Amino acid sequence: MAGARETRTGAAIGPEGAGGPEPGPTATSRAFGRALLARDPGAAAACLTAGARVLSADGTELAGREQAFELLRQITASAQALEIRIGRCVVAGDVALATQYWRRSSPGPGGHEVSTIARLVMVRSGARWQIAIASPWE
Repeated sequence: MAGARETRTGAAIGPEGAGGPEPGPTATSRAFGRALLARDPGAAAACLTAGARVLSADGTELAGREQAFELLRQITASAQALEIRIGRCVVAGDVALATQYWRRSSPGPGGHEVSTIARLVMVRSGARWQIAIASPWE
């Protein structure tokens, strides 16, 4: 990403429409990914509903935006490089399922790389789409 302040986190890569980002749930998925790449857990948490559920790496269910913020803070504070690619978004009325592809790598000589699929279930409230369930560790 040209002009990015922080290069340690990688890049958000994904299909863009000819006129820019698509409106709706795809835009929410992109905003969530960009917030993580910018190491801004507050902006990432703002993409969640107040009662969102987020699954941690060990399968623990975190309830609510405040608990989710703590996990997002850990992800963004990590020394690991993070790359996020935006995948498909399937919409059914006021519910959408978005897929993101995450690749995390540890710096240094013994570092390792882990790739996971993040699934985001989003709901529409009026014109706004928010993440109700996030499972970034599949």
